[in-house]
Amino acid sequence: MIMVSFCFYPHPTSLNHGCEAIAVSTANILRRWVPDAKATLLTKYERSSEQLGGDLAYDLYDRIEHLSMKMVTRWSKTWFLYQMTKLIGNDSPTRLIEKKLKKKHRAVFEENDIFVSIGGDNYCYGRPFSLYAMNSVAHFFGKKTMLWGCSIESADITQEMLDDLSRYDVIVARESITYNALKSRGLDNLELYPDPAFTLEPAESTEILHNTVGINISPLILRCVADSNAVLSAYKNMVGYILKNTDYDIALIPHVTIPGNNDIETLKELGSGFEGNQRIRLFGDMDCRRLKALIGQCRLFVGARTHATIAAYSMCVPTLVCGYSVKAKGIAADLFGDYHNYVLPVQEIKSEQDLTDAFIGLLENQDSIRRHLVNIMPGYIESAHEAGRVFLDVSK
Repeated sequence: MIMVSFCFYPHPTSLNHGCEAIAVSTANILRRWVPDAKATLLTKYERSSEQLGGDLAYDLYDRIEHLSMKMVTRWSKTWFLYQMTKLIGNDSPTRLIEKKLKKKHRAVFEENDIFVSIGGDNYCYGRPFSLYAMNSVAHFFGKKTMLWGCSIESADITQEMLDDLSRYDVIVARESITYNALKSRGLDNLELYPDPAFTLEPAESTEILHNTVGINISPLILRCVADSNAVLSAYKNMVGYILKNTDYDIALIPHVTIPGNNDIETLKELGSGFEGNQRIRLFGDMDCRRLKALIGQCRLFVGARTHATIAAYSMCVPTLVCGYSVKAKGIAADLFGDYHNYVLPVQEIKSEQDLTDAFIGLLENQDSIRRHLVNIMPGYIESAHEAGRVFLDVSK
């Protein structure tokens, strides 16, 4: 029997514990369905540069390849090359990256059978030239490709993107809004399953929380609005409300700690003005399984990072999402039938009272929300495990 080899990409860093949770849970799902498969993980960093959590994701894979999967951004080296080639030819950034992949990473493509893009929302941030190139080059070498656990904004689907998406052998959408948007564009290579991180097993917790509201805020949501101070003020107003009107403690919980995109820095800003209050605690970095265990002890959770909220949902914690994209709405809609009252788009925060009002709704309805999650979550998690059937099917 020939052993099939899967190559998973891109894994920018386990310091994004959402990426880490996807890498860990995806590897476990693969092992459940195709136990003899080999798995390679393409990552941006050497393991030694992973300050925390890298081993957790990496140790589940047979081999690690260090291959940069940066997006093409304005003023980057590839962007400048693109501007130059526009003057003398018709090479696009995708073509430039394709040439680099074929020249420098030929062995990766020759040694693996199925290439699986696990970026989640990487199609939501401009034109993902690197993903286009990986998909194209894999097919150039006669390999199969998958897009795994994705969310895509309907408005972002250009003909260029549609051409790329149609090339995948199979696309697994992680929520129904994305699935329906892709289906309406004529794609028939589609499956719908929950995000793989719903299956992530929490670690044994070393922290004990009692009667606590968990809060996560990210630098990313502050960049999605014209007035970041208004969003931060709304969070602070909610913290003040909790301290004044309830007996809950507050846990400030980071989920991404990448330099320049570090939740801890934003959480410190949120905590400023409440120094010395013994009911507030800022937690440091920890791996995705320990984070899930911590979040699972919260009575309520308010989160900005998608996989922080997935950790809360899957541990049956009533959750309010301060979201900015289709993924937050789609996941909530699939869980509750509607995303209203469960997701507050950050773009809709206009006053410092808006987030507090949404939190009060969560507070008042927490028992019914918790009962609903307890009722549906076992089946929902099993459905996420069942997505592994796609690995089995594509490997035949």
